[in-house]
Amino acid sequence: FLPILASLAAKLGPKLFCLVTKKC
Repeated sequence: FLPILASLAAKLGPKLFCLVTKKC
């Protein structure tokens, strides 16, 4: 479960960071 969650966070993290901070 945790490895899958970690991989999802690695994929979605940069996109969420981009949307939240507007630094793309």
